[in-house]
Amino acid sequence: MIQKICHSKILEKLEEKNKLSGGHCGMYITEFEGEMKELKTILNDLYIQNKITIHDGIHGKLIKTKK
Repeated sequence: MIQKICHSKILEKLEEKNKLSGGHCGMYITEFEGEMKELKTILNDLYIQNKITIHDGIHGKLIKTKK
């Protein structure tokens, strides 16, 4: 069963990854669980709210928390 995803869960996962890597790593969209359409909508909202940044990575778009 696919869990309902929300803004806070995504930010929580990104902040955890940021803390573990010392601020150097982000996450790719494929690392998140949930429906892709809903996930993209939430990520777009977070980007517009200036809470995340998106960079070109080796395997696609890399998502990081805003410093």
